[in-house]
Amino acid sequence: MDGKFEIFQREEIPVKWGTFACACGNRLGLFEYLDAVEKEEKQKRLAKKSLCQ
Repeated sequence: MDGKFEIFQREEIPVKWGTFACACGNRLGLFEYLDAVEKEEKQKRLAKKSLCQ
């Protein structure tokens, strides 16, 4: 990657994600849920999982 920010989305995945590389060559990524309900359910599952450990 050469500093371009690319946004990806696939029908079977409930998020959009973007990736880019900084000047040092580190590859970074961000994502955003498309559905607020899906996001909330995932957060609840993760919170419950972390409390069980």
